[in-house]
Amino acid sequence: FESQPTEFELHHHRKVHALSASVWRARIYKWFHIVLFFGLLALGLGSKITVHELPHYHGDDAIYVFLPGIACVVSCLSINVIRLTHPFNYAAKRQWQVIAVWLTRFVCIAVMIGVLFAWDRCNHAIILGVYVVCFLLQIFIDFEAKHRLIVT
Repeated sequence: FESQPTEFELHHHRKVHALSASVWRARIYKWFHIVLFFGLLALGLGSKITVHELPHYHGDDAIYVFLPGIACVVSCLSINVIRLTHPFNYAAKRQWQVIAVWLTRFVCIAVMIGVLFAWDRCNHAIILGVYVVCFLLQIFIDFEAKHRLIVT
């Protein structure tokens, strides 16, 4: 996700960063970065625990699917909330694109949550594949990074 303003924009255009827009926006930005950091830590730990237990795993324990799965969902939610805190000019001519992109992001998160509950009915490699596809789709539809608003 490339929505981070450049260093030049940060120093010369103060209102392009979430920390400069308002107090509450800055707080939400900071809090969800902390949640994101813990989500990424949980993803690393959950993946390590799952990989460590693979030789002894028989497919009957949900914890090895839920540990990295919930961490992925928390990280994805955090990234999208952080994206919402960044000032961006959603122009009227791109309203259909904004609706389509945010609807796709919402559907990806819903699919990621829903596929967790299919852990006992489908192969766990399929669940991993769904997570990878959802993350790649969200990176592919990231239009805010390409069309950042520069406030002068």
